[in-house]
Amino acid sequence: MSSESPEPDAGPVRTTSDRHGMRRAMPPPEPKRWGAFWPMLIATTAFLGWTAFQTTQLLAESTSLAATKAQQEPIVQNANKMRQSLDSIAAQTQRLADQGNANAKALVDELRKRGVTINATNAAAPGGSAAPSPTSR
Repeated sequence: MSSESPEPDAGPVRTTSDRHGMRRAMPPPEPKRWGAFWPMLIATTAFLGWTAFQTTQLLAESTSLAATKAQQEPIVQNANKMRQSLDSIAAQTQRLADQGNANAKALVDELRKRGVTINATNAAAPGGSAAPSPTSR
């Protein structure tokens, strides 16, 4: 038995020959220690990719919202015209009720019971004020 034989639990021993032909045991290689470069590179690349993705998604949503708003603009304008017309009719009905018309008084009273307030001074004429009255909803 030789004193240079490795212990059974030490694992295989690597040997090398020097220039004189002598064989000797090599020390086990050091485990590679990675620096922070590769993890930081991966994290930075992932963050930049996520940021680019989010930017493209937000731009697409912004374009979609602008198109939807442009598509709804004529509908909103028509609704405002309809509201102005209804406010004008309600104001004229209120004036008739103030002058003593029984049917107009009945209509105004029924609208009042349902929570509709008619402001005859703001909607004096058709095409009068462009802003809808907050009480005529």
